[in-house]
Amino acid sequence: HSKNLSRTEVLREAKSFLGIVDHVDSIQKSWASPKPNGCSPIDTNGKVMGYLVNKRGLEPSIVNKYKVLGDRVKNAIVFPCYDPKGNLVNRSYRTLPVDGEKKKVWQDAECAPCLFGWQMVTNEAYRKRAILICEGQIDCMTWRQWGIEALSVPNGSGMSWIDYEWENLAAFDNIYLAVDSDPAGQAIRDKIIQRLGKHRCLLVKMPYKDANEALQKGVPAEDAQEWVGDAEL
Repeated sequence: HSKNLSRTEVLREAKSFLGIVDHVDSIQKSWASPKPNGCSPIDTNGKVMGYLVNKRGLEPSIVNKYKVLGDRVKNAIVFPCYDPKGNLVNRSYRTLPVDGEKKKVWQDAECAPCLFGWQMVTNEAYRKRAILICEGQIDCMTWRQWGIEALSVPNGSGMSWIDYEWENLAAFDNIYLAVDSDPAGQAIRDKIIQRLGKHRCLLVKMPYKDANEALQKGVPAEDAQEWVGDAEL
């Protein structure tokens, strides 16, 4: 605190003092900053808010806290991605449902492969040294609505985000994994465990495909908190 260091910088200095070296694959260290793209704040009564609230069961206050935006030209929901210091480092996009069209997801090109949701992680999570990682921005907001600290992996199944977020995730001893129950989700889970280490990964088992499906079916926060409490290696 006296040196005005971030948590990541503190951990880096502590490891250096103790002679601890992380063996992480080297990746691109310089990433492009997100460029202005015409996305705008969503209207309380607009299509984006209507979809997230009426269809996906999220509370408007949660949507607003994550600073969700809209892209009218591309008919897409825009999820701004910030680093732990609050700097915008990327954006994730998801098209709104249109009959007969398949959902499309993408991110800003050449920007950091970061996790979504850092701006909502509280000091309590750092004190407990525990965080949940899920698959999808809407799932991330769902867990937070249930009162559980969460982050979401970027779009797609790539693992470059682990290298990028390695030092940020070093603050957590317990990482709860709550990914989709389909084969693709299980493959992502196995890759994450292999990279982050079995010693700190705990598997959250749900009787639904994902968290938001459970929310849509009326599952209360108490049940979700019990799933996390029952998580095991």
